[in-house]
Parts: sequence; structure tokens; C-alpha cells
Amino acid sequence: MVMRTINVSGVKFEFNDKLLLNYPGQTLAKLCEDVQQGSNPNDDAAGCTEIVVERPAEGFAAVLAFYQTGELHMPVSMCPRAFRRELQFWNVNAADLQQCCAFKSVFIKLLRIILIWPKGRVWRLNTTLTTKSFHGGLFT
Repeated sequence: MVMRTINVSGVKFEFNDKLLLNYPGQTLAKLCEDVQQGSNPNDDAAGCTEIVVERPAEGFAAVLAFYQTGELHMPVSMCPRAFRRELQFWNVNAADLQQCCAFKSVFIKLLRIILIWPKGRVWRLNTTLTTKSFHGGLFT
């Protein structure tokens, strides 16, 4: 059991590396392996290691919370596309996103359609929306 520190765009997060046992192929686990093998360019002379990553901190906070709780939620302040890119970077499966956040993403898409829809045109929704279509619709 080793406590790790990761600096994500200036925001430091500490976590126990045993969190990563269930996520061996993901980016954070690989970064921790690099530190353990001594190939981290951020090592200082005293042997302290800190993983430094230039990514949005709010996206990483959601990923770390997923490791801790098993529930993946999209931060309110993040655009769904930006969050998708963060999940891709951290190698987290988008299918793990909780339904509440998938619904939120679909709502944002529908709102965009409504806001840009030409005035005077009739808008009809001819598809049946299901939980599966919400998950598929978020990251397509």
C-alpha cells in the first residue's frame, strides 16, 4: 500500500495505489508503474516522486472518484465532448458513465438542437429513446 501524488495542471491529488488493482490497463496505473520502475522524469534528488500531467483537473477528479466509488459521473462544468476526451486519455470506458449523467448529456444535445432549429419549422422526434440510446448518444 503506497500513497501516490499526482499533480494535474497544478491541482494535487493523493490516493492509495491499491485503488488501481481493479484497473490495471488504464493510464493512471501505467503512470504509477513508470514511477515504480524509476522511469519518471519528475523524480527529484531526494527520491520523492510526483506524477505531473497537464490535463483538466476536473476531468481527472471524476476519474479518481470513479476508482474510489465505482461510479462514473460527468462534472457539471465540463462539456460532454471534453469529458469524452478525458475518458479516452485516462483509458476509462465511457459505458461506465452513470445513467443520470447520460440523461444530462442527451438533454444538452436536445437543447442545442432546439436553440439552433430554424423558426417556423416543425420539429418531430420520431425515435424511441431508451437507456441504451442515451449511453450510445453521448459518445458518438
